[in-house]
Amino acid sequence: LIGNEEQQKDAQRLIEKIIGDISASFISVPRTLVSSIIGIKGGRIKNIRNNTGARVTIKGDRDPNSVEVEIELEGNEEQQRDAKHLIEKIIGDISASFISVPRTLVPSIIGIKGEHIKNIRNNTGARVTIKGDRDPNSVEVEIELQGNEEQQRDAKHLIKKIIGEISASFISVPRTLVPLIIGMKGERIKNITNNSGARVSIKSDRDPNSVEVEIELQGNEEQQRDAKHLIENIINSDDDYVSVMDDKSLITVPRILVSTIIGKQGERINSIRDSSGAKVSIKTSWDKHSDDVKVELHGNKEQRRDAQRMIEEIVNID
Repeated sequence: LIGNEEQQKDAQRLIEKIIGDISASFISVPRTLVSSIIGIKGGRIKNIRNNTGARVTIKGDRDPNSVEVEIELEGNEEQQRDAKHLIEKIIGDISASFISVPRTLVPSIIGIKGEHIKNIRNNTGARVTIKGDRDPNSVEVEIELQGNEEQQRDAKHLIKKIIGEISASFISVPRTLVPLIIGMKGERIKNITNNSGARVSIKSDRDPNSVEVEIELQGNEEQQRDAKHLIENIINSDDDYVSVMDDKSLITVPRILVSTIIGKQGERINSIRDSSGAKVSIKTSWDKHSDDVKVELHGNKEQRRDAQRMIEEIVNID
């Protein structure tokens, strides 16, 4: 305190008065409502502090398993009372409602890397929770919307907007080209989904004997169009994405190692197919008297090279 004696004495008296007035009290709130009290980017709790002058601290880590959370209010009686009033007003406004959506549309509501559902939360302030595990066999999924009436209404509107724009279309491709579209470890089909935003499902089990396979594209018109374009690029390209039927090679392996290459219940050969993306066929009937057997590899250069390397590793080890 800098000043004359009287000034210092008056300042000291006022500080001591403030200190004497300050105390702390606690209120308990449901843990599920803490995010609503904090608000988007802490906007609500900042307003409580600024409008009341109280120091507001959420003690959420005291007992992580408790359904209740304590909030500490620090200040004089008036500040604590005002802060408590504002918090109780927020809690009083908050309720929950549910909407049901088809399970198949949940990925579209969530969006790539959760982008859609984040936007719904950020733009409405509602807490949006997908209750997909309530009944895994149900074709419908419940979405819980928590917030005040306006927030729930806005969130519901955005979800319905997403659902309304979503439809499905189908394209047919030769069954032999499916591994090429899927790619090594599913890399290509993941890229199609990520780059288009469409949900891409290969319906290969609809008719196992058909030479054609249907691919379902789910999303808005633009997403479906982009996914279709990417698939057609893979099928029609003359460079890396060549036709499997036109792009094959043969390698020779000892007949006695055929069972080793196939593995128990086809485990090894299936692993080669899955890891390389190539179609692998062992031609044991070509020349039954020969000590060697031909293995036919279908796919692009990279796929065939990877499959050949894996087979040669098995042959060389064994």
